[in-house]
Amino acid sequence: MKAAPPPQAGRAALIAAAVRLFQARGYHGVSVSDILSASGLPKGSFYHHFPAGKEELAAAAVAFIAEEVDARMTTLLQKNGDPQAALRTIARATAGWLKQTGFQQGALIGALAADHVGLDIRVA
Repeated sequence: MKAAPPPQAGRAALIAAAVRLFQARGYHGVSVSDILSASGLPKGSFYHHFPAGKEELAAAAVAFIAEEVDARMTTLLQKNGDPQAALRTIARATAGWLKQTGFQQGALIGALAADHVGLDIRVA
């Protein structure tokens, strides 16, 4: 019998799937079923981790991206201490990512804003 993944692995898989899908199709272009299919998790997992539904997941996805960008910026600043160089590095990496995805994905905040999603987001 296969062991169940740790609970946080399920949450992380749902967030990762939501980020990819929201970036590609926007908030309203993605259903809970789409997220579940992309994550490979059952429906019960979704509501276990996000009892308030898709909007709660979208807020978690934004927080995830914010933490990722913050960590990247912190690392770059610690490496060379130059904020302008750090921003240029992030901008180049973002441009490379956009090109790599064939411009089929975009910034998560932009995708959610374009869909006029009013999220109550609190990022520390």
